[in-house]
Amino acid sequence: MSAYYPQAVRPPQSVLRPAWTKNLDPSYESGNLPIALQSPAIYEGLLFVGNNSGSMQAFELTNGRLVWSEDDRSTYHASPVFYKDQIVYGTVQGRVISRQINSGKIKYSVDLGATIESKGTIENGRIFFHLRNHQVFCLDLETGKILWGYKRSISSLTTLQRASSPVVYKDKVLVGMADGYLVALSLELGIVTGK
Repeated sequence: MSAYYPQAVRPPQSVLRPAWTKNLDPSYESGNLPIALQSPAIYEGLLFVGNNSGSMQAFELTNGRLVWSEDDRSTYHASPVFYKDQIVYGTVQGRVISRQINSGKIKYSVDLGATIESKGTIENGRIFFHLRNHQVFCLDLETGKILWGYKRSISSLTTLQRASSPVVYKDKVLVGMADGYLVALSLELGIVTGK
């Protein structure tokens, strides 16, 4: 008999359900429309992301619990990378920051002088960054010491102003520059090499 009575239409159950959510935007104030350009990164059960208020944060991946939050007074355009027990990332203010993964305690902070728009590339205990002002830097991952820098003279009127992530191949660092050139730099010295 129940076949003749109208039945409620039930929407199908979604297979995708959020486990947790976080609002990373600061309160909107006139003149500051925050735009998040950084992708989050996952490492050893933690999710790391820079929020638009200028803090790098670590959350437990399973439940979203905040593990640590450290104020860098900057925003972020590139995802962080990981090396041993440290998270390393760049800021729009031009700082490379290394923190201890589990506590957020700072290991070092180095000012490179221009916006860091792409994530660092790690190779042999070094990290390479390509900056917004057409410079490439090589830093020691343990200490943050700048080992070398390369600057290419590029007219800002004739290029799309972006930065690529360096690629390491054997003893060379390959970087796509904003003027359309691909540059091969010596891994050890940071000089242009043709071999």
